[in-house]
Amino acid sequence: MAAQGAVLLKNEDAVLPLTVDDRVAVFGRCHKDYYRSGTGSGGAVNVLYTTNLVDGLRDNGITVNEMLSASYETWISSHPFDNGEGGWACEPWCQLEMPVTQTLAATAADSNKAVVVIGRTAGEDRDNAATEGSYYLTSTEKEMLHNVYSHFKNVIVVLNVSNIIDMNFMQDSNHIKAVVYAWQGGMEGGNGTADVLTGKEVFQGKLTDTIAKKITDYPADKNHGGKEKNVYQEDIYVGYRYFETFARDTVLYHSAMDYPTRNSRYPTAVSADTKMPMC
Repeated sequence: MAAQGAVLLKNEDAVLPLTVDDRVAVFGRCHKDYYRSGTGSGGAVNVLYTTNLVDGLRDNGITVNEMLSASYETWISSHPFDNGEGGWACEPWCQLEMPVTQTLAATAADSNKAVVVIGRTAGEDRDNAATEGSYYLTSTEKEMLHNVYSHFKNVIVVLNVSNIIDMNFMQDSNHIKAVVYAWQGGMEGGNGTADVLTGKEVFQGKLTDTIAKKITDYPADKNHGGKEKNVYQEDIYVGYRYFETFARDTVLYHSAMDYPTRNSRYPTAVSADTKMPMC
């Protein structure tokens, strides 16, 4: 289920699937501290184990850049996962990220492909917000992406998130060849994501939300988060109905709901630039 829920937004030059001939440098602490779920009642449960992406890649026969992996292991040991001391709604939206310098990225570039993992969480009493570390990337994450695509021609971004985030980073470099919404797959989420990245499983997930160019493109944005009341000003024009009627030019990726008569001929995620029949 974790594998089949992952959504492939982009895959240029057949950079995916990863093969046993690849040597892969994996960046982003959440490749190790993988988010299995959001917070709140659904997330605050005890589990027997949680898988992560880097071990899943190794189990699928992928050669991982162990020098880089060891650097993350060392850094994480002195910067442990912040769970807000277990308090209700105290866990932050994202974890402190290890800085990736130009030197580190250049040293890891003896690998032919890079995977960059971005992680986010949220939950009850800890809703997402239009701020860095939640909807927007942090400055450390932006620097990590920049330094990685400065030294790698084939970069794959994996979003270990529970929600849509700002996607402007996709326009930053043509070296970002693939983007995957892996979501949060529970205890087996790391293995499930590794399975689709390596072709053991086929990408089957479809977007349930339309991805717009910026958060202010969503009609509910200006009314969201009122402390006393929320105004449902958009009326029936919710989600794809609004974008199809009033704002097609603001869409980066359509949700599967944009095409009620969809079938197996439709791609996993439909770029706004793709010419598709409107239903």
